[in-house]
Amino acid sequence: MDSFVLGLMVWISSVSELPLPENLPEITRVEPAQMASLANGPGAADPTEDRGYLALYHAESRTVLLRSDWDMGDLRDRSILVHELVHHLQAEAGRDYVCRGAMEREAYEIQAAWLEERGADLLEVMNMNGLFLHAVTRC
Repeated sequence: MDSFVLGLMVWISSVSELPLPENLPEITRVEPAQMASLANGPGAADPTEDRGYLALYHAESRTVLLRSDWDMGDLRDRSILVHELVHHLQAEAGRDYVCRGAMEREAYEIQAAWLEERGADLLEVMNMNGLFLHAVTRC
């Protein structure tokens, strides 16, 4: 998996202004309920109810959290890893963004470019609509 992750990071760096970091992130598999709990944070009404979270990046520990059912053979899942690796490169570069939406915009743009190189469309692969994408990428 390390060589695959390194290859993705080299590609991300080549298509963006993000420098290639010295370190690979730690990659950890997490059960869906635990992923939802981590994403929703403490104090959520029922943090295990929403199981839609596919991956997260934890900047403090430099860890990519992938759901336990993440599948390297699945295009969508690989693109999700690309997205989270963008966050790793952002963190390693010490980039400051005006808002979380700007950081997400960059990650989604790079994820979309990776998918386009494979003949796929971000919105279709991720089963999302443009309004959702606009909402999560705006300041």
